Amino acid sequence: DTVPGTMCDQTSLWNAGSIQKYAPSCDGLLCSPGTYNIYGYQMDSDSPCEQCGPGSSNQYFGSTQCGASEESDILQQIYFALDGSNWDDNDGWLEGHDICNWSGVECYEDGSDHAGHVKALH
Repeated sequence: DTVPGTMCDQTSLWNAGSIQKYAPSCDGLLCSPGTYNIYGYQMDSDSPCEQCGPGSSNQYFGSTQCGASEESDILQQIYFALDGSNWDDNDGWLEGHDICNWSGVECYEDGSDHAGHVKALH
């Protein structure tokens, strides 16, 4: 899995300019699944996204640890890193545990093997 290239091409100062600084890997936006660091993205040269060790992994972008992480924790990190309080539409963010009701969060439909999990962010 990779972050869509259009998000990595941003010329804004998202994540304090880390996106541009660590292109083309996109680690300046979010660490990829199977990697992690304390921030969930590469903030500086001392905080690269590291591979999870043997027998340990994660399945989400922006992980701050290997092993189990809640999708809501990662979405909250995205919200704060990208100044979510100033988004045009942040309805539902940080309110309640049903992330599928957060504006811009698309989840897999009931009946899917991944029902209730994030499918895309818009």
